Amino acid sequence: MTAWVNGTDPRPHYRAAAAQSYFAGLIVADRLTPRISAATSLTADEIAAVAAAAIPAAGTPWDPDTFQAAMRDIAAAAGAIADMVHVGNRNLAHHHVGLLQHQLGVPRLRELAPPFAEW
Repeated sequence: MTAWVNGTDPRPHYRAAAAQSYFAGLIVADRLTPRISAATSLTADEIAAVAAAAIPAAGTPWDPDTFQAAMRDIAAAAGAIADMVHVGNRNLAHHHVGLLQHQLGVPRLRELAPPFAEW
C-alpha cells in the first residue's frame, strides 16, 4: 500500500473518483455477466447504457469513463475468474484487491492468478 500511495507501485494511480468508479465497474460487470453465467459479454453499447443509467449517491466521486473501462476489462476476461483476478491485480491498488476478493465471494481468489511481479 505504501508503494501505491507514494506513486512507486506500477499499478495505475487513480484519483478518488476514478478509483471508486473503476472498482464499481468491476463489481457491476461481474454481477451482469459472469455471476449469472451469461453466455456473452456485455457489448460496448450495453456498457455505455449501464454507465449512463448509473446514479451514484449524492457527493460520491464519480468517473463514468473509468467505470466503463472497468466493465470493458471484465468483458475482455470473458467470464474467466483467473482473468478477472488479473484485471484486479493489474489495475487496483493493493488494498482494493482484498475488497474485490470479498465482493466476488471467492475464497483464496488471489491464488488463482500469479503474483503481480510475475507478469
